[in-house]
Amino acid sequence: MDDRQKILNACKESIITLGSVVTPKAFYLSTPSFHHEISELFQNRENNQVMVMAPRGFAKSTLSKLTILHHILYDEGDKVIVLQSKTRPEAINRLTSIKNIFEYSKVFHELWGYCGENSPNTSMWREDKIKTALVIDGKRINITIKAIGTGMPARGTLETSNDDSLEEWRITLFYLDDPDDEDNTLTPEQMEKNWDKFAGSKEGLDKRTGRVLVLGTFIRDGCIVDRLDDAVGWVTKKYEARWDDEEGHHLLWEEMRDDKWLDDKLAEYEYQGTPYKYWSEFHNKNTNEKDRLFQGWHEWDGEMFFEGEDAFLKITEIDGIELAIPRIEPVNNFVGIDPASSEKQTADSSVTFPLSYSAKREFFTHRYYNRRVKPTGHAEQIVESIKQFKYKRGAVESTAYQEFLRQYLIIRMEEEGIYLSGLEQKWLPRQEKSARLESLEPIINSGRFYVKKGSPELIEQMQQYPRNKKSPNLLDGLYFASRKLYVPDHQQREPEENWIKERKKKIPILGWMGRL
Repeated sequence: MDDRQKILNACKESIITLGSVVTPKAFYLSTPSFHHEISELFQNRENNQVMVMAPRGFAKSTLSKLTILHHILYDEGDKVIVLQSKTRPEAINRLTSIKNIFEYSKVFHELWGYCGENSPNTSMWREDKIKTALVIDGKRINITIKAIGTGMPARGTLETSNDDSLEEWRITLFYLDDPDDEDNTLTPEQMEKNWDKFAGSKEGLDKRTGRVLVLGTFIRDGCIVDRLDDAVGWVTKKYEARWDDEEGHHLLWEEMRDDKWLDDKLAEYEYQGTPYKYWSEFHNKNTNEKDRLFQGWHEWDGEMFFEGEDAFLKITEIDGIELAIPRIEPVNNFVGIDPASSEKQTADSSVTFPLSYSAKREFFTHRYYNRRVKPTGHAEQIVESIKQFKYKRGAVESTAYQEFLRQYLIIRMEEEGIYLSGLEQKWLPRQEKSARLESLEPIINSGRFYVKKGSPELIEQMQQYPRNKKSPNLLDGLYFASRKLYVPDHQQREPEENWIKERKKKIPILGWMGRL
């Protein structure tokens, strides 16, 4: 076996070896072990759908370029490749680096031949798409590479071989290189559109050999790589720039990013007031728990009861621990109402958010209403909620479309003979939503905020804020419920058993029995 064949075989065995041969200047640092792990995942042809999260600035784009080259050179058949990145210009930059190898790499020409712009086999050489071919061991390999940005469709891509066979090929490799960034994940609606385009494009794979490979960095909950994490049918892997475990402290690639560099980057983001950027870019997580805006809440369980118009909570469980003697707390009930802004399918769900405020200035949430529903349907639910909770006060966001619900609700309450203080006031918040929700921080973090057991949506919204993959509409409801709270003036109760004992002392035995 001659030296050339040995090199070809070595390149086939390893994407990393291929890179060191074709682009040796890119390997000025020793290759970290996680690059070899990613390469093995991508080379395993049994893995048709693979997603890897790696920190920013850890040579992901170099791996992307080499993986595409390996697919061209060593997979069977013609190649139709869609290369997607966060923006179209970024995808074009990735394609340009591949074109430069085809055009200028002498090593590539010696081993596999020339397929640059001036090759007789090249029929297209645009900035965003090329069609060329290589002839390896007497066999022609037609190559099409198309560069697109996130949110652009790839489905329907169909190429015909540039030879007499006229064989048709769909996408053989759909490669996403850093598909998410801060701009294309600004809103839940935009992330949903990105996902729909990606999912639709994925269906355009060639049934014979098509694969999807994703290599990116977490940006926020709901971005493409986040939705693929541990998704059914996918092989996934996630890396952090550094971590600690039972074996000690570890750095993913010390030569590239050591502790000092990472500490300085964290300090930089903390100074800017955006520490979550550090945790997303270098640890692929929403945020470090210590840096969450909302934290320190408790969980409660129990029931509410009334004596006349006076409301009480019977608290039987706190933070998962059942109380030996239930707490009886007098409360006033308030409600925040955040109607959907329109009837569009993309609009937020409508929210009715009950909140109890105790004599001890503690906050207790209840089962909330959170559904996509017509305004009249929401109004009927609110009427029933008013009857159930006997609210002292309520607030309805009433901008534009939402004002219809407030007016309709006033009419329905007159018909039912009930009243809700505060409903006559139009709430037209002048603050930005982020400023409104951040004003909840003293309430939630007070140590006196109790979430009703079985409220996963509310907990998720508090944990993820301000990087929610869905609208934090429950937090909006909490904001309106917490306007103008006041403590109850009805009597503080002792725990139920003590209260019963006191009543026994004060009531003659016949009277006591008669009241049972």
